[in-house]
Amino acid sequence: MDLTPIPMSELKVRRLYRVNARNFNIAVWDGKAFIGIRHKFGGSYLFGEHCIGDPAYPGFDSCTPLEDLGKDLPAYLPVCPDSGDWATIRKYRYFIESNTPKVKETP
Repeated sequence: MDLTPIPMSELKVRRLYRVNARNFNIAVWDGKAFIGIRHKFGGSYLFGEHCIGDPAYPGFDSCTPLEDLGKDLPAYLPVCPDSGDWATIRKYRYFIESNTPKVKETP
């Protein structure tokens, strides 16, 4: 796997990416930020982090896109769901978790 960051100009909205971020490693690009699942104090919720090199958010850019996973967010899910809509958040979480590549165990 090539770990060269993907430039912002090449990111596709609704696409799933492997990222290097403070709070997650798989996320969907919404056109302004990466939306991923953050785990904190026993809970899980959707959280956004800005792309490294984003001139609109200097100093707040904490997410580096590393790999396009080739999966798009289904049309029935909003790109950035309302944080209070638990049914949609569960579907969003299922999409991310079910499309996360599995890590190969070493013998």
